[in-house]
Amino acid sequence: MVRALDGFPAAGGWPDLDNRAASLAGWMGWQLDPAVREAFTRVAPPAGAWLVNDPVHLLLGPGGAVRRWQRAWKLVDDGSVLSRVAIEVDEADDTDVLARVDAEVIGHGVPPWIEERLTGAPAVPAESAARRRRYLADVARSIELVVTRQELVLQP
Repeated sequence: MVRALDGFPAAGGWPDLDNRAASLAGWMGWQLDPAVREAFTRVAPPAGAWLVNDPVHLLLGPGGAVRRWQRAWKLVDDGSVLSRVAIEVDEADDTDVLARVDAEVIGHGVPPWIEERLTGAPAVPAESAARRRRYLADVARSIELVVTRQELVLQP
């Protein structure tokens, strides 16, 4: 967990030891980092933009009632944020991973390895590893499609 937080406690303190939200957000971010960087490279203007890589940090809702851990990337230029990707996990439901591009939620769900543990289903290691790779590839592809504007997020 210390690695995910770059060795420093978040503004709201260290995460609870019995809650996986911060570590899951950090691990997902570590796994997705190459895909996010590649997507931003594809859409970056020819000059004057760079990637800001935000480590895992705590987001507090109004009054501190909602605690959510986030790992984020931003493509920025001299004056603004051009695009933003975030992976978030809420402490109240530390099994659900949420992906955002800019301000829009593009998807969320329980990763298959966590689902396996919650249901108690016996997992064959090779099959579990394949599900994990497929899940990460699907999340990365969804992020890529929205960042590169090949797919739009429809609002209700």
